Amino acid sequence: MKPIVKFDVETKSSVPIDYGSKAYLNDPYADLKCMSYKVGEVPTKLWVPGMGVPHFFLAPQEYMFAAFNIQFDQRAVNMLGRKYGFGNIRLDQCIDIMAVAARYTFPQKLATLGKVLKVKLQKMRRGTYLVKTVCCPPFKYTQAEFEELCDYCVRDTDSMAEILSLLPADHLSPEEQRIWVETAQMNAVGVPVDVKAVRQINRIVDWYTGDKMKRMPFLTDGEIDTVHQRDKILKWCEGYGVEMENFQVDTVAEAVLDVEERLLDVFEDEAVLRGYGKVLEVLKLRQLLGGAAVKKFKRLQNMTLNGSIHDNLRYFGATTGRTTGGGFQFLNLPRAKVDVPEGSTHDIEVEKVLDKFRDASIIDHDDPLGEAKKLVRPMLKVGDDQTLMVRDWSSIEYVLCMWFCGEQEKVKAFAKGYDPYIGFATKLFNVRYEDVTKDQRQKSKPPILGGQYTLGANGLIGYAEGYGVFMTVDEAQFSTNTYREDHPLVKTTWYELQDTAVAAVENHRRPFSTHNTKFIVEYDRTGRHWLILTLPSKRTLYYCEPFTGLGKYGKVVKHKGINPYNKQWSTRELNISRLIENIIQALGRDILQPAVKRLALAGFSPRATVYDEIICVEPLLDSEKRFKEMEKIMCIAPSWAPSLPLFADGYLSKRYMKG
Repeated sequence: MKPIVKFDVETKSSVPIDYGSKAYLNDPYADLKCMSYKVGEVPTKLWVPGMGVPHFFLAPQEYMFAAFNIQFDQRAVNMLGRKYGFGNIRLDQCIDIMAVAARYTFPQKLATLGKVLKVKLQKMRRGTYLVKTVCCPPFKYTQAEFEELCDYCVRDTDSMAEILSLLPADHLSPEEQRIWVETAQMNAVGVPVDVKAVRQINRIVDWYTGDKMKRMPFLTDGEIDTVHQRDKILKWCEGYGVEMENFQVDTVAEAVLDVEERLLDVFEDEAVLRGYGKVLEVLKLRQLLGGAAVKKFKRLQNMTLNGSIHDNLRYFGATTGRTTGGGFQFLNLPRAKVDVPEGSTHDIEVEKVLDKFRDASIIDHDDPLGEAKKLVRPMLKVGDDQTLMVRDWSSIEYVLCMWFCGEQEKVKAFAKGYDPYIGFATKLFNVRYEDVTKDQRQKSKPPILGGQYTLGANGLIGYAEGYGVFMTVDEAQFSTNTYREDHPLVKTTWYELQDTAVAAVENHRRPFSTHNTKFIVEYDRTGRHWLILTLPSKRTLYYCEPFTGLGKYGKVVKHKGINPYNKQWSTRELNISRLIENIIQALGRDILQPAVKRLALAGFSPRATVYDEIICVEPLLDSEKRFKEMEKIMCIAPSWAPSLPLFADGYLSKRYMKG
C-alpha cells in the first residue's frame, strides 16, 4: 500500500454545517483555516494559509489519505484547497477512519471512539467552542483562540493516528473499500429535489403554525410560547395533575386520551373542566405542530444545492453492514401518502395537492399539516427528461430466512409465485387461498416478519401496531403458535445458532459451524478478541470481546457494542433474536451491494439505497425497456445461493413515493 497521510482540516463558512457539507463548502465565504497532517512516526505538522503546500498534497496521487469522516475533509481539500495549489484527492485514495471503526462495530463519533479505545490523546472538549468562535459567524476571535484552534487540529490528527493503530485493521478490505467509494460517490452526486415546491410548502407551513402557535400563550397565561418548550409544557401539565414521563408521540397521545376520559367525569365542575380543556388543547397543539414530518421541508430547503440534496447515506451504519441514513434521512420518511384513485397516477394526484399549496387554498383544509406530510417523499423529483427508477426485492427477508433455515418447500413455493402472507392468512382465518382479503393478508404480515425473529405473543402486539394491525393477547398467541408450528426448521435454527455461538465463545480459536455459517473467536493485532461470524456469503460480522452469561432463556453470548437506545458503548446480549436477525439482514446487504455495482456497470445511475430498495435517476428515453433490464440485473441470484428466488417490484415516476 502507498504511504498513508493522516490529516484533519478546520474550515470556515457562513452556512451552518448541518445544512450539509456541499452547501457548507460552496458558500462564497468558505475557506481553509488550518490543516494538520502526519506521515509515519514523524511528529504532526501544521499548515495555515500563506505557507507552502506540503508536497504530500501537491502530488496526492502518490499517497493514501486517512481522516475521520474523510468525505468532508477530501471535499474541503479539493474545493477550498485548489486556490492554494493543493492537488485533487480521489475517493479511491481515501481511508475513512470512521468507516474502519464502523466495520468493527465501534462508535462512529471521534470523541466516543477515543474513549472506547482509551487513546492517550482524547478529543479536546473545548474544540466545539473554538470551532464555533473561529469558524462560524460573526468570525470574531483573538489570535490566541486561533492558535488554540490550530493546536486542536493537530491534536485531532494525533488522536486519529493513535485510533487507527488501535483498530483491528488500518484500512478496509478491497471489497468493502469499493462499497465505501460507491456510497461516497452516490453521496456526492445526490438526489434531485423539487425546490420551488419545497419553498412554497415551507411558506404555508410557517404561516399556519405561526397562526396556531398564538394560542399557546393565551392558553397558558403566558407561561409557554411554543409547542417546542418541552420542560415547560411537562411542568405546566403536571400542575393540572396530568403527568408525562417524556414528550414522545405515543406518550402525548396517551395523555390526550387520559384527559378526554377525565373530561367526561368532571362535567359538573366548571373550573376543573376549563383546566382540563386547556390541557387538552395544549396537548393537541403539540400533536399538530410538534411533529417531525413537516420539519423535513426545512431540512430539504436548507440542504438543497443546485437542485439536489447530498450525503444521504452512511456506510456500514448498522452492525450487519447495512447502509443507513445521513443528512435528509431517507430511512424514516413519513408513511403518509397521497391517495391515487383508479384511472389516475401518483404524479397527477401529487400535483393536485401541490396546487392547493401554490394558491394557499390548503389553509381551508381541516389538516394542512397532514396534507403536507403526504408530500415529503414526492419532493424528491427528477427533471423533465428524466425518470426515477425505484425497485426493491419482494419479501426478501422472508425468503432469505426460509432459505437459510432450510424451509425448502416454502422457498420453492415462493419461486412459483406463492404469496407467503396469503398462505399464512389461510391458517389464521381458516379460509381458502383465493378468498383471503387484503385486510387478512395485512394482518398476516406481523406474525411472519416478527415471528421469524423469535417474536413472542407479547412483543407481537406492539410490533403489529406498526403495521396498523391491532391484536388481542389471544390473537397474538394464536398467531405465534401457528407460525412456529408452520415453520419448524426456523425454530430449530434459532437454537442451533445460539448453541454454536456459545460453543465458539467458550473455545477460543476453535471453529464451530451450522447452516453454512462459521463461528470462531480470534484475536486482532492489539490483543482484543472477537467473535467472528462468517456468513454463507463469506462476509464476516464482528462482535467485540465476547463472553457467555445467563440470558432470559439460558446461556447466551454477550459482547461489547453500541446500545441502540442510548448510543452508549456497553455490554450487549447476542440473543437468538439478534443473531438470526443480524444474519438475515446481513445477507440482504450482500444481495443489495453487488446489485448496485452491476447496475452501475450496466450504465444505470444509482443515487440512494433505502433498506432493500435502490433508487436510480435515468433518462426518460427507453425508460420502460431499461426498467425491465433493472429488474433482471437485481434478480440475479448470488453465487453463494444460486437457487434463491428473487423478485424485484418497483415503479417509474417523476416523484419518489412509497411503493
